[in-house]
Amino acid sequence: MKVPIKNILSALRRLASHPAVAVVIVAGIALGTSLRPAPPAARVPPDAGRNLVAAQDNSAVVYDVPVEAGSPWPIFRHDPRNTGEAPLPSVHHGGVPWSFRTAASLLSTPVIDAAGIAYIGSNDRTFYAVEAGGAERWRFRTSGAIDSAAALLKPNGTGIPTAVFGSSDGHLYRLDTRPGIQDPATRQAWAFDASQVAAYNNRFEGGVTVGHDGTLYAANSNANDYAINHDGSLRWTHETTGGNWSAGAFGGDGTIFWTSSDGYVRAVNPDGSEKWAKRTWGAVAASAAIGSDGTVYVGSFDSYFYALDPDNGGTRWTLKTGDHIVSSAALGHDATGRTAAIYFGSTDGHLYAVDPNGEILWTYDTGDPIRSSPAIGLGPGSERPGIVYVGSGNGRLYALNAADGQRRWSFDTTPVEERLRDRNDLNGSVALGSDGVYIGSESGDLWHVPYDYCLHAADKRCSTAAGEDLPTDGAEMVYVSPGGTTYRQAPPPVSPATGITLRLMVRDGDDTVDAHLCNTPLLCSDDDLRIQTEPAFKFRLLQSPDGRHVHVIPQDILEPGRSYRIRAEGTYRTGGIHFGNLTIGGSRAGSFTGDVTIQTRNAGDSGPLSPGHDQVPALEWTRLALPVPAMLASLNQTSLDGMEWILSVVDARPSTNGRGHLIVWGVGAKRDERGILVVDPESTATLALSGAYSGSNVALSTSRFTASVGGIGVPVERLRLRGQFGPNLEVQPDATLFAEADALSIPGFGTSLVAMGLANRIYDKVVAAGTYMTKPHTGSANKRPTGLQVRFVEYAQATDRLPGQIVAHFRLAPSAPSYRLADHRFGILLIDRSAGEVVPLDYDAQLSASADSQGEVSQVVLTVPAGMKLSHDLGIIVLADAFPLHREKLEYRTHAN
Repeated sequence: MKVPIKNILSALRRLASHPAVAVVIVAGIALGTSLRPAPPAARVPPDAGRNLVAAQDNSAVVYDVPVEAGSPWPIFRHDPRNTGEAPLPSVHHGGVPWSFRTAASLLSTPVIDAAGIAYIGSNDRTFYAVEAGGAERWRFRTSGAIDSAAALLKPNGTGIPTAVFGSSDGHLYRLDTRPGIQDPATRQAWAFDASQVAAYNNRFEGGVTVGHDGTLYAANSNANDYAINHDGSLRWTHETTGGNWSAGAFGGDGTIFWTSSDGYVRAVNPDGSEKWAKRTWGAVAASAAIGSDGTVYVGSFDSYFYALDPDNGGTRWTLKTGDHIVSSAALGHDATGRTAAIYFGSTDGHLYAVDPNGEILWTYDTGDPIRSSPAIGLGPGSERPGIVYVGSGNGRLYALNAADGQRRWSFDTTPVEERLRDRNDLNGSVALGSDGVYIGSESGDLWHVPYDYCLHAADKRCSTAAGEDLPTDGAEMVYVSPGGTTYRQAPPPVSPATGITLRLMVRDGDDTVDAHLCNTPLLCSDDDLRIQTEPAFKFRLLQSPDGRHVHVIPQDILEPGRSYRIRAEGTYRTGGIHFGNLTIGGSRAGSFTGDVTIQTRNAGDSGPLSPGHDQVPALEWTRLALPVPAMLASLNQTSLDGMEWILSVVDARPSTNGRGHLIVWGVGAKRDERGILVVDPESTATLALSGAYSGSNVALSTSRFTASVGGIGVPVERLRLRGQFGPNLEVQPDATLFAEADALSIPGFGTSLVAMGLANRIYDKVVAAGTYMTKPHTGSANKRPTGLQVRFVEYAQATDRLPGQIVAHFRLAPSAPSYRLADHRFGILLIDRSAGEVVPLDYDAQLSASADSQGEVSQVVLTVPAGMKLSHDLGIIVLADAFPLHREKLEYRTHAN
């Protein structure tokens, strides 16, 4: 089907009239103007701002800021200019790779002391000291996830070595790093509380840096950058208009360069006043790096890499990549100390090497997103430009020759455990020690790989092929696992309840083409994408906002033990109008066709799904990951990975042949002082799901609920959870999750999400795909509370003008233990009995509870919105935490007129 040009023009006019799109277009024009090359800056002496005195002997490494002398990697980007460049040669000293396992993802960067001890924080809320070889030296628990890199400080007058790091609990901690200290209070020198400045979202997520006088600098998600004195007292704050996630970089004159999610790069004077602010058209999470002539280098979520004038923020040049940039740059220097090359990654999968004039020297495509910040070290014989090290979303750590981009070696860190194999993204950044490379993984592993290990060992995890692991030519749709790993070959067997994600891959010669599927309203035809399945099954087709992925979601659970072929055909486009990371239009550039074959596993036993009288099946739903589109993981991976819920089966109705219907209730949860997952009374997370099961395979969905992600309430239109469960309710690794939300309905961020290219059809839906993990619930949230009963339920039907109410009244037996409202969560769930489905309501927004004078729960109220028509065959379940305390058929009366 061809679209007449007059229709296209008319569509563009209508799009431009939409408020969100108009903002995007105007901003894009402004951005395009700002991207013109700036005139050359005044010449600066090559040694200006250089902070490191290079040395071959590790013990002789010296810094001119008070970090630990002799440390090969004392702060996030190695030195105060954030160069990511180590002064030591990459010499192979023998040894084998080792890893250290934490209980959640590692998104932070390790720092390494002079003795080879690595220090890193985990999303499991713990800061670890790890000895060479992978043995734990000590640990320190905080109240929040840790994705902030530490700083190793020069010992003070007492000679005590210390480390300072930030936690998402809102504190900066300074710890004594010596071994043998058992009491956490003794190890902690001080803790700085960010809430003394702001009362909301006080998450320290930027690496700690150190000024020349010992002042500590750290960025916070509460829109403040902090300067902290050596004793833990506040020196000053610098306010921004967005969350701040970067580590400050220092110019030769003491200027601090910081970035923010509000899209700005800022120069801040040593007294905390703002010198200038440069806007990009996207959030900026990368930390700036300062060249030998003072140039500020940084990438943005608008997919551009910027070189900025340090005096006024003027643009010297920009470079467009194929997707947003979260990776901080590494700077390579020649023998005279001049910046010779800039190395950075993009979520388009490429590592870029660029000269100081903005000309590409080479690129290397890893095939999956790069969020890791690269590091550069000298060659084994102290050669320059040396070797660049970077991690990729495919789980591989790459060592590339800095001169030409050829692979020297790569090492696959993908875990051998099946449950973690798809959680292998190396999104942490690289640190270089005296004898090897350190990097953290989404699996929770801290990895150490000796320099050039793969050149000296026969290890199947290694590759020494010089080129890329991608085809030379062709266009095809390939399978992407729920965890985001690209498979060009047949993937492992999947659950019959699976959802399927395909990715467009176009190669020309040895280059990856920046191609996309048509994703612009009224400009696409039916021939742009065609999906057929054999054997046939009904499915919903969703296209990702980036135009590079397609989601095929079966409407029913597939047949177990069966091979399915998914044929994808269509045309792809290149070019188009770029407004930052948003692309509109583009020209038809070629066609693709190809088959993806998946094999479903056997059905398995249905397991313990039926609710009992005093206890119901329950699982802990944890470690969410949304790798498609890539920007979602870059924006909120820490928050998603740290979310914890309790899901309980409150109703199960078997039908035939091992099939049936399920209803599941979910509430937000937290860990108590014993590490047990309990309901979180302060959480706003309430979830009601219904769906089908076949054997051990489950397909659940819900609509109209609000998900709290990083403190933002996201109104989700539809959420689908699919997977195959073992007898202990632990889901198989290929569990899939699909979510849809109206982009412009997201409070405070809708237009920004459109501008960043995160909405399907330009401004329609945010569509996300990913995975999750579960394990059996070991607490008491799914057990009948002793002595608590529902006295009675009263209800009134909503009318066109007035909302309805369902009120459950509680009573507690005189001898029963306390059941205080402040410690528990209560809910009312409506079920369409004839359909066996949850009545779609935002149960979080519509639920409220109250207590009596003693603080014991008194009643819970579910408000039914005005105008909502309910079926006459309704069931009601009253819930205490995750236990269905009371059931009855609903009989309602109308409001009196």
